[in-house]
Amino acid sequence: AVDPATPELTAAIDAAESVLENSTIVDDINAATATLKTATTIAINTNSVAGATAESPVVTNFVTNGTFDSNGVVSPWKTTTGAQNTGLATNKVDETHSTGSFWENWHSSAHSGKMYKVIENVPHGVYSLQMAAFTDYNSDAFVFANSDRVEVTSSNMNTYKVMTIVDVDTLEIGLVKDEKLGQWMGIDNVKLVYYGNSIDSYKYYVENAVTPVSY
Repeated sequence: AVDPATPELTAAIDAAESVLENSTIVDDINAATATLKTATTIAINTNSVAGATAESPVVTNFVTNGTFDSNGVVSPWKTTTGAQNTGLATNKVDETHSTGSFWENWHSSAHSGKMYKVIENVPHGVYSLQMAAFTDYNSDAFVFANSDRVEVTSSNMNTYKVMTIVDVDTLEIGLVKDEKLGQWMGIDNVKLVYYGNSIDSYKYYVENAVTPVSY
């Protein structure tokens, strides 16, 4: 159950009640309702990872369609690469890093851009993104979570891990190429892990974020 004492949710409820009692302006009512909806979603998401610590992290359910096995659907993921093939494929599936199908971006010439999704209304704290990825150029592609990134170094599908801190309720994750190098890249089996929002969580981040991890 959602804790009704969550400060952000309590404040949003109070503000919405005040607006409904004292205002008939549609824009004011809509704004208060939107704020309440956001606060409720954050409270629900916070409740879903309750108890997460650096020693006992929790795998979140914040990543929709992270395995790309939803009947050929890529949504809600987006791409800015302009690639001509942006669908699902199976020719990199190895049953270890990639299973079922994966999402590819392939173009007849070199391209840049990102394959990504934005996750809103997430609890503040420390996260790790784990993502299977590849690029046919073997470099200059990065698995990223907000401004943190780790370089993809193989044309084979490998799993990469990058840690990040969320302090603005929003997290953007994905695979990005800064330069027009290579024609093909893809991702699969995306997992987001939460380590809490305590001093120990941030110590864990400091101790582990500087070392790129792939396996």
